[in-house]
Amino acid sequence: MTSVIGVAVQLAAAAVLLLAGAQKLAAPAKFTDTLRKLRVPGTHSLRTLVPLVELATAGLLLTGAWRALAATLVAVQGVAFAAAGVIALRRRAAISCACFGPLDSGVLGSRQIALVPAWLLVAAVTLYLPGLSGPTGIAALTAIALAMGVVAAAYLMVPWVRDRRSARVVTVR
Repeated sequence: MTSVIGVAVQLAAAAVLLLAGAQKLAAPAKFTDTLRKLRVPGTHSLRTLVPLVELATAGLLLTGAWRALAATLVAVQGVAFAAAGVIALRRRAAISCACFGPLDSGVLGSRQIALVPAWLLVAAVTLYLPGLSGPTGIAALTAIALAMGVVAAAYLMVPWVRDRRSARVVTVR
């Protein structure tokens, strides 16, 4: 039996993690730059590992597999995001968040720290409230991934459509 709250929280968290992980993998330069500015060791490995963990966590949230592992990964990621915010604040540096790859232009800082309770709440909900599982969860994962693909395609096509329209404009005297 599923809990409406459990399903809603896990769907929202999974969508955020899917978007974040996919954007970082699709355009890793901005995230790599953020890691370099934070001066974290293992930048080369982390630029791939972090988005893969985000995607795996989203998959675990939606499939209901290994709920304790999913909850732990959510909590660890929330604390890691906050740690990045603390590092940026302590250095008084305006370091680009790169939370969602090239889609996000915010800076690291108090926002990541303020979101720790939300990430911990997601972890608790994942652990204690039933959410999606099995074929329903896999269907939800597929639907979210497809919706994100459609949104990304539309986002990429807007400049193309605008360029095509401007190319058709012919000045008449």
